Amino acid sequence: MTALVLFGLAIGFAPDADMVPALIDSDWAFLQAVSEHRASLLHTPPFALVAAVATLLLRTRERWLWGTVAGAAVLVHLALDSITIGPGVMWLYPYSEAFYGLNLANTRYGRDWGDQWLVRYLTHPLFLSEMALLAVAAFFARRSHQGPLRRSNHKAV
Repeated sequence: MTALVLFGLAIGFAPDADMVPALIDSDWAFLQAVSEHRASLLHTPPFALVAAVATLLLRTRERWLWGTVAGAAVLVHLALDSITIGPGVMWLYPYSEAFYGLNLANTRYGRDWGDQWLVRYLTHPLFLSEMALLAVAAFFARRSHQGPLRRSNHKAV
């Protein structure tokens, strides 16, 4: 189960694999880089489908579970990108290249994040809520692997 959780976390970050090249190309202009890297195929629902189907090629008895986790992790990433910062994502791709999103971070800080973009991003309530969810998941994953807290298979008499 731990491997599945770690896999879900890793594949959930896969759509951002092109963020560093986008930052370099934009001379570290964060909002421009966000817009550019979200225009890639990695930020579309078809990529979630590709990730899920590719995972089905794994040689494991639970490949359907792993494939579902892969697809869900990418879709959750897209959903979070739709509400946090930037133009959103191309939810209707390949039928439309229009971006759909709420851009809640800019409503709090305005369009100019300046040199403080990283600090503002890391202290934004939406990012902090993601980290809180990750901490809760880690807590329950750790708890399920500790001896005294494991569920007993013994029935009460």
